[in-house]
Order: sequence, then C-alpha cells, then structure tokens
Amino acid sequence: MQADCHRASLSKTRPVLWSGLLLLFLTGCLDFGGQDEWLATDVTNVHLEQIKHTTLIPLPAGTKGLAYLVDNGGIDGAMAAKVQIPSDKVAELLSADIFTKGKPEAPAQGIGRDRPWWKPEELVSPISRTLQIKGNQFLGCILGTNGGDHFLYITWFDT
Repeated sequence: MQADCHRASLSKTRPVLWSGLLLLFLTGCLDFGGQDEWLATDVTNVHLEQIKHTTLIPLPAGTKGLAYLVDNGGIDGAMAAKVQIPSDKVAELLSADIFTKGKPEAPAQGIGRDRPWWKPEELVSPISRTLQIKGNQFLGCILGTNGGDHFLYITWFDT
C-alpha cells in the first residue's frame, strides 16, 4: 500500500518536474545578449537598409551611416542610429511619415543616449518627431544641422 502511494505521488510530481526542467532549458537557450554597435566606416549599406526596413524611414540616396546600435537584450527590440543626410536630400526626407504624421516632441527612448556619438543637443534648429508604427513599435527622430551638415538621430523600440 505504501509503495502504491509513493508511485502515485511520483506520477503526480513528474509532469511538474519535467515542466520545470523544460522551462529551465528553454530560458537557458534564450539569448539575452547585450548590444551590438557599429561606428563610422563600419556602418555599411546593409545596416542602412536594416534601419530603413525597421523604421520605415526612406533614407535618401547618399545617406552616410555614422553610428548604429542594436539592443539584443530581453524580448523587446531597440535600435538607435546617427546618419548624415545629403543637404540636397533634406526636403525629400522631410516628406517621410515620421515628419508629416509624427508628433512634434523629442523621443523619450533611452537607447543610445549613453553613447559619445549621441549628441542631438549640438544640432542647430532641430526638428523632433515621434510616431507609433507597425503595432507597438515606436519611432523617434531628431533632424538638424551642425557645421553646415545635416544629421538625423533615430530611435526605435518594440514593446
């Protein structure tokens, strides 16, 4: 009788034990990695295409990538970038949804703000916008000039 009770007890705890082991295994396999960052010449056209695809910002031809930061930690994605826009293409960029439909406010997203290249406060006459895109994805931009060149700071995150 005692052996039957012990077997019954084990058969009830086995699914819980296996579920716990499975959960431990699965969470151990998830990559809650850090951040990947590319600077200056390491920011390639492939990265610019990723920025365009993720943010839906139609970066004009001749855009130069200066910094690209992707947060791979956790479940929600985040990205920050700094690009230089050709002066003769600024009007084209200003016709993008982020500038025509976005709210006139500075982005609240924190990714990138701790980087030495994130300096939108140095821009002359900055134009700031935020916009919710594709479900729970949020986009923020700051466009302005510094030394006669046009720079665009971009933040994006998914919740």
